[in-house]
Amino acid sequence: MTKYRVIGDKLIEYYTVVTAESREDAWTFAANNNSIEWFEIENDRTIEPYDVHEIQELEHLETNQLEDGYPSMENDILIMDKSDKADI
Repeated sequence: MTKYRVIGDKLIEYYTVVTAESREDAWTFAANNNSIEWFEIENDRTIEPYDVHEIQELEHLETNQLEDGYPSMENDILIMDKSDKADI
């Protein structure tokens, strides 16, 4: 049997409270102000798969990474390593 890596995501919703003259002003303020504190809304949504890669294909892509850690470009595909990034 072949191994596959299935990639999925889960919608996480947040809320904040702002004071504004109208709904539109509240939306605009929230969308344009990076210093607002957002709070996560708990939900029981499931992870939705959206992409599948055969493991052998992934191993091939990962071996094409440049030794200096920068992404390489091969066949118009940007290859990046995010293994050192923290999960958000």
